[in-house]
Amino acid sequence: MNPKAIAEKIIELLDQKMDWHHTAIRLYHPENEALELLAFHLPHLDSQEERSAMEERFKIIQQPVMV
Repeated sequence: MNPKAIAEKIIELLDQKMDWHHTAIRLYHPENEALELLAFHLPHLDSQEERSAMEERFKIIQQPVMV
């Protein structure tokens, strides 16, 4: 399995077993301190358009560089 598939399965299990509805799993890239969105679950998204827009919005989060 690839990291995205593993993250999606973890979210599915969290939703089923622990009733966690709002969940995101990110992969940290230390070389540029970015957080990449692997999978998320937000139950209030009604359409694929809304889901795609939200995924694009939160796809990469750059962390501020600490000096």
